Amino acid sequence: MKSSSVLALLVLVAVIVAGLMALARTPASETPGGLAPVHTSGTEPAGDSPAPTGPEDLEHEAGSELHPSGRATVPEGADEPGQGTLQLVASDAITGQPVPRFWMKQDAMVDAASTGGPFLSDPDSGTVTLAHTEWDAADPLEKRSFLVSSPRHTPQSVELNRPRRDGEKLTLRLLRAASIVGTVRDGSSAPLPSARVTLQYHGPAADFTGELGEPVPLPDSYQGSTLRLTDAEGEYAFSQLPPGVYVTQVQQATALHASDPIFVRPGEWSLGDHWLDEHVRLTVTVTQADGTASANTRILLVQAEPPLNESLDEGVEIMTAKYTDAEGRATVGPLSPGAYGVYIQSDDGVAAPMALEVAETSRSVLELFARLRQDESRQDESR
Repeated sequence: MKSSSVLALLVLVAVIVAGLMALARTPASETPGGLAPVHTSGTEPAGDSPAPTGPEDLEHEAGSELHPSGRATVPEGADEPGQGTLQLVASDAITGQPVPRFWMKQDAMVDAASTGGPFLSDPDSGTVTLAHTEWDAADPLEKRSFLVSSPRHTPQSVELNRPRRDGEKLTLRLLRAASIVGTVRDGSSAPLPSARVTLQYHGPAADFTGELGEPVPLPDSYQGSTLRLTDAEGEYAFSQLPPGVYVTQVQQATALHASDPIFVRPGEWSLGDHWLDEHVRLTVTVTQADGTASANTRILLVQAEPPLNESLDEGVEIMTAKYTDAEGRATVGPLSPGAYGVYIQSDDGVAAPMALEVAETSRSVLELFARLRQDESRQDESR
């Protein structure tokens, strides 16, 4: 009786031991309830499970963009997703000529982690380079607004996509600000650096009667200075001006050299050149029918009393012939007092001849503006 009880006890112990050994050999994924071992960050995995050995074992591939959802996505066609750079250059909206000096900054307040700019163009290449990090690495955005500014151009907001690869390029077309731009030349007609140019405002163009009175205060919307010094090329500019009538003056020894009335219009540059030799010049600005500058247009000046013929008569002596520059502008002179006719020749169209009267009291620079129209006779020839 006693021996049988001992035997039964030994059998029970053997069964329990066998069960424990079998349980120890069962994989973690097959444990009761499907529970797996929990690994605390910074600790080694238990058992024989291999530890990660390289990037191929990580959940997110290197260079991928981590969204707030926690999913890593790789944009289609991206070489280095979210790691690119954007190279920007600027050009004038009218002429298409490069604008080498401009700067950018983020157009709205963002979180403290963002740099925000401003980003200045490189003085040699005229390029601003933006890295992907300017699109806010803490909270990735696909688009971001930037404010673009440049002397003589209107500040404007542009929305740019996050660059997807290095070296993406984009050209920004800048609209002109209402400005007076000019060059000061000395008695030998050479550019005069460091000349003091002052600005006077004479009110809205609609109120101008043809006679200059006393200057009046500039509108409060103008926050700039009324004094400029010319640069090494004798150039100066007053930008972001309210439209209206202005006069520029240059100090010459003990005298002030004043311009004729300058009419400033929205989105245009008005000329304020000064020749300090007291000779009179004429500047002609030509635009095409769509308002863009008409370069390489021929300007002919003849002595003639009005009315003028539509075309030059044979045998008429041409006093001066000049071609417009990239701005559609040409300057002729010096001119003596008298009556003149100005003729404009271009492959892009025609303009009506203009009469010019140079008075004894005329100052250094007179301005004429012309817009080309389609030459109907050439249209008939092409049919």
